[in-house]
Amino acid sequence: MWCSICPGEQLYPSYSPDVSRIAFTTPVTPTDRAIFTMAADGSELVKVFEVVGAYDSAPNWSPDGSQIAFESNQDGDMEVYVMDADGTDVRQLTQDARHDEGPVWAPDGKRITYTSGPDDLNGDIWIMDADGTDQMQLMANPGRDESPDWQPIPHSGDYRACGDSTHAGPGAYGVKASARGPSCRKARTLATRWSDAALAGAPEQSVRGFGCPASDAGYGALKVRCTHNRRSARRSGRHHRKSVLFIWRDS
Repeated sequence: MWCSICPGEQLYPSYSPDVSRIAFTTPVTPTDRAIFTMAADGSELVKVFEVVGAYDSAPNWSPDGSQIAFESNQDGDMEVYVMDADGTDVRQLTQDARHDEGPVWAPDGKRITYTSGPDDLNGDIWIMDADGTDQMQLMANPGRDESPDWQPIPHSGDYRACGDSTHAGPGAYGVKASARGPSCRKARTLATRWSDAALAGAPEQSVRGFGCPASDAGYGALKVRCTHNRRSARRSGRHHRKSVLFIWRDS
């Protein structure tokens, strides 16, 4: 990435979800970094956030494009913040003595993962809700565990994100419902029922009229696709196939 009118080198580029703009960090002075956005062709450069004398860095767009999470040491040590995409309504999500950096949104926009530790050379992967609550440490290894990222469920078709059925441990994660399918509440309920049966050692092949085959998703997880029974759809006069997707793991 190159910006001819930026004051310094460009770091940590992040595309907006619609790929129309890029957020990035650029040094203004040796002790000052600012966050800019620009159109994908390099035009329309806008400085959206800068605290003079602070490192404001590592911007990451929310899945709906309305917000940007970032790191900043404006309060004396590195913390995670979030702001509207135009730089307004800045909120501090972490507030501790640790070095918190590198925020990344979950595909459904409800959670953020980041690195936290005593300094920038020693950190572990943490996770929290998008408003900064329910902070939880996921890893505790010596040295540096950093640059976490989320893996959305690979699929084709028109789906909407419905969040996780569980926040920690065994269960169903990344629940998605087809555009004309069940409500998100029903999709999570279906995923929870399948998950409970699977954890009991007997995963159900059919749940509430949905056939739910599972396939290997790697790393010990399963990808479960529950598709509504064709006969039920025909009787109701609907020609689309309702479906629910989720990732399931048992540990």
